[in-house]
Amino acid sequence: MKVLMISWEFPPVMVGGLGAHVDRLVGELAAAGHEIVMVTRAPAASPGVVTETTDEMRGNVRVVSVPLTPLAIDFTSDLMAWTLLMGTAMTQAIQHLLHGTGPCRENGAWQPDVIHGHDWLVAVPACAIAEQYGLPLVGTFHATEAGRNSGWLSHPINRHVHSAEWWFANSCDYLIACSRPMMDEISATFGDPATGSPGLPPLRFIPNGIDTREWTIPHQPARATTAPHLIYFGRLEWEKGVHDILSSLPLLRRRYPGIHVTVAGEGMKREWLESEQRRHRLCGSVHFAGFMRKNELRELISTADLAVLPSRYEPFGIVALEAAAAGIPVVAARAGGLADIIIDGVTGWSYSPGIIEEMVETIDAALRHPAERDRRAAANRAQLPQRFCWTHIAQQTVQVYEHAAAGVTRRAQWALPRPLIPLRPLPERDWTTPVDVETTVPQP
Repeated sequence: MKVLMISWEFPPVMVGGLGAHVDRLVGELAAAGHEIVMVTRAPAASPGVVTETTDEMRGNVRVVSVPLTPLAIDFTSDLMAWTLLMGTAMTQAIQHLLHGTGPCRENGAWQPDVIHGHDWLVAVPACAIAEQYGLPLVGTFHATEAGRNSGWLSHPINRHVHSAEWWFANSCDYLIACSRPMMDEISATFGDPATGSPGLPPLRFIPNGIDTREWTIPHQPARATTAPHLIYFGRLEWEKGVHDILSSLPLLRRRYPGIHVTVAGEGMKREWLESEQRRHRLCGSVHFAGFMRKNELRELISTADLAVLPSRYEPFGIVALEAAAAGIPVVAARAGGLADIIIDGVTGWSYSPGIIEEMVETIDAALRHPAERDRRAAANRAQLPQRFCWTHIAQQTVQVYEHAAAGVTRRAQWALPRPLIPLRPLPERDWTTPVDVETTVPQP
């Protein structure tokens, strides 16, 4: 098939896990013989520097990189205006692509069979091109605004983002969710008739994947220690729950006086987390390592006793797969997709998100049983080839493309109402109720 993939993240522009997901997906699709054109944004230019849309081959994937329009609008201060500008620039570039004009004239006109957009930030180009050219539209949701904010849409920006998500979801011909909990979240958030939704299109769960070869490190048998080394790696945002590690550490230090934590990653909450570090008097126990490349991260993992993933909200949790592939034991909050990867008693330890006392007891239980850490880490790694293989994920995605193309309704041509946006579209999660997940895991 000919697939037009649209994402606001793609190497070298990487913000979170979305870019890594899209990069591997297009690579697998192209390797399977599908013709892929990737439309993404170019790296931000310095003031006074003129950049133009580029159209190039990267291996067997055609990549069209689009600079933002020359308006001085900042992503952090005016997100919606910035997103609309990016969408306008991408729409113009895609029209050049489809007609073989402008920056795309050298490689010629190209017509896709299906459009695949990732998250609400590319809703403008995805919906506009799908409607104008009568093409089937597939949308993947990697998170929702309501989910990121504990179900609430309290501020104008939250409601603006939610309305764009609602429009994108109700304009697609097929939807993909990255986890089973995300399927429920998408249905509840965007498919409620009370909001004006005409009914969502078909929705399918397709997970993220992992290449275990990229994360193999020399096996370090779990050891009994009175000074454990814990690690967290990922973005530094409120929903990732890193502050819960800081809150738990004073209690853990009473049991393990020399315990220390390395936090690898960057994000908008780093300064706040560093202030929390000082407030808890943890300057000697917590090290903020900043962004780490994959080889640096592998080296860090090889020195640690336990990975702690304390997310309050996690649509999937690619870091859980990376930890599993690296062979490190994992304690994870039972949030979203994490609960489908880290199965308590089988592939790791889990606890109710945000419950510090339970978090402390769970980490303590893992640290007190070195042999059990080895067993669960091995089981965690053993599940990856079967459940999270990129080749299988690409095959499932192509099935969605075929269904979307065969049953295309061009939902984008329907007149959608202005949605009714509730203050809290998602109810509070009861973390004491077991999460319904797949529990059949291959044994090592």
